[in-house]
Amino acid sequence: MFQQPYTTEYVQNAPNIDPIKPEQKNAEVKTICQDWPFALLFVVNVGVIIALMGLWGIKTLTDPENNSSELLSGDDTKVAIVIATGMAVVSMTLALLLVKLIVAYARVMILFVLWFNVVISFAFAGYGFMIGNVFIAVIGLLIALLNLCYARAVQHRIPFAVANLRVAEGAIAKHSSTYAVSIVFTIVQIVWVVIWAMALLGVANKIAKNNPSSTSTTTSSRYTYKQSGVSYVAYFFLLLSFYWGLQVFKNVAHTTVAGTVATFWYNAESSGATGASLKRSMTSSFGSICFGSLIVAFFAGASRVGGKWAPGGERLGMCC
Repeated sequence: MFQQPYTTEYVQNAPNIDPIKPEQKNAEVKTICQDWPFALLFVVNVGVIIALMGLWGIKTLTDPENNSSELLSGDDTKVAIVIATGMAVVSMTLALLLVKLIVAYARVMILFVLWFNVVISFAFAGYGFMIGNVFIAVIGLLIALLNLCYARAVQHRIPFAVANLRVAEGAIAKHSSTYAVSIVFTIVQIVWVVIWAMALLGVANKIAKNNPSSTSTTTSSRYTYKQSGVSYVAYFFLLLSFYWGLQVFKNVAHTTVAGTVATFWYNAESSGATGASLKRSMTSSFGSICFGSLIVAFFAGASRVGGKWAPGGERLGMCC
């Protein structure tokens, strides 16, 4: 039977097969905001930080005597904000240029990254041998060999990676508004950092004034401010708020661009994909983005606290 040709007789006798995923016309798609409590909690979080900045943090810039902060003067605060903003703008510009560079020279950039890691690893191992530290030398040599094996093993995959980059570049070129989304949310992150920093200074100043028993010490490279355990609870939640805001804004931009590229994969002639993807990120998917970002922010904040504050148990170190 299997050797018979596909004649008309056999085709007519073939059974009808229903498609696995039949097309559903006129199906109503209900848009539901997933994990909406976390979206509401994030909005409250942003409102609280803005309120703290307005109540206490703004004094670090407007105080005529420049002494409103116990930890940082008004002039120092202005200089720090200007420097941080300038560095953020430079970083954003370099990031946009790097995107163009990676797409234009995809194969060269991939090879450069692979072999640069190998060279750095061997240099690290060589440094260990030079200073006579066997542990550093052995670990560096092991990492270098692993990087070397990896670089050689993935050589045949480089053309596929280059092709994927070309497709992604085509999607972004088709929907150039993704650049605007990335730039806008980068600016939002910069504004968030400034607002949060001013709120932190305001809270630290308020705690210092209400805690006369606190003491401070200064060394040649570090200013140490001793606080009570309750104060560190406040600082932890401020740190959690900081990371949460950054993660949410970054992930909204990420999901918007990813949704746009996914739409391009299925329909290269699609229009308005960026706007539709941004709408989903800010509505139905916003709660899920906030939820996932909160988990990442919690571990980031806990890691920061454990690495900087836990050993001392009672110190808030601020580099001058």
